[in-house]
Amino acid sequence: AKAFKLSPESTKSLTNHARTLYGEKKTKPALEALGKALAIDPRDRPALRLRGYIYLQQGEYKKAIADYDVAINTIAAVDIEGRTRRGFAYRSLKQYDKALADFDKVIEAEPKDAEAYRRRVYIYRAMKQNDKAIADLQTILKLKPKDQDAQEQLKALQKKTKGT
Repeated sequence: AKAFKLSPESTKSLTNHARTLYGEKKTKPALEALGKALAIDPRDRPALRLRGYIYLQQGEYKKAIADYDVAINTIAAVDIEGRTRRGFAYRSLKQYDKALADFDKVIEAEPKDAEAYRRRVYIYRAMKQNDKAIADLQTILKLKPKDQDAQEQLKALQKKTKGT
């Protein structure tokens, strides 16, 4: 909280103060500090991403998506963290096409990230696109051959696919 006392009008100090408050489980004051930071600069990525994360943790998925939308669009590069978290929010709202679009972008930017494929497997399974889920599970196993979860899911899906 020391940075906050030195410069209360700085978006960086307000965001750092909010991070400290949130770490202390003081969610409401953290959101208030982030609101002040975003009043100064509505496109401040760190403040938007932190507030989006807090909203995501609270189950306020639409608010999280709104903040991640702005944060993601403030940079030209793919915002891996922002797209991943926004994808989780879309997934929680059962907006699978939108979640899939975010997870696809993450995989394009980070093709060796096994966890990105795992997130997409969840979406494909929810959408009953088992062939695509199987392909992603096989990719996970190429990246991490000893991944037990991927092995088990792959066996179950292959068995299910043969049964239909």
